[in-house]
Amino acid sequence: MRISKSRLLLFARDLIIIVAIFYAIGQWQSRHLLDDDGSINIANQTLLSIDGNAQSLFKYNKRTLVYFFAPWCKICELSIPNLNQLSDPELEVVLVALDYQSQQQVTQFIQGNQVKQRVLLGIMA
Repeated sequence: MRISKSRLLLFARDLIIIVAIFYAIGQWQSRHLLDDDGSINIANQTLLSIDGNAQSLFKYNKRTLVYFFAPWCKICELSIPNLNQLSDPELEVVLVALDYQSQQQVTQFIQGNQVKQRVLLGIMA
């Protein structure tokens, strides 16, 4: 079976168009993301921990990933195992609960999803 030159050129054109479309979609989806080069700094905040003690959001002098979640959010629940797998010694992961009804609701979420990171309480619903 022999492929003609014109068919090969059409295939190459279609392939280039598909790659360009995927590249454009990727660029469009990441257009509002913050730079990940460490140049973004935010002021330290003091929030209550799950046991009621005041703690700094940035406890250590290292890069910190702040993950905001709501106990009722199914997407948040599904993403917790991914956060639990992060094991970079130079990165601290802190979870901040938002839009919750009670501290007990947050505690149930933490225990039910086996959260390993520090959890701080943000704004209640």
